[in-house]
Amino acid sequence: MAHGATDEVADLVAKLGAVARVVTEAPDGPLGRAFSVRGVPALCLVDPAGTVVASGSEMAGLPTPADVSRT
Repeated sequence: MAHGATDEVADLVAKLGAVARVVTEAPDGPLGRAFSVRGVPALCLVDPAGTVVASGSEMAGLPTPADVSRT
């Protein structure tokens, strides 16, 4: 998740968009509130069933999934 105006987060979205689905919204957006985002970028690892299995603000802090294919 990237909070901010589209032009402010464009570089981050471009970098992460190559390997993940990226959501951009205003700092007070509903998704950030729903997940209690405290900082950006906010990263979540979601399993095939749609359950958030890990979260953090750095890629290095998330487990490496066995299958990173995008559907």
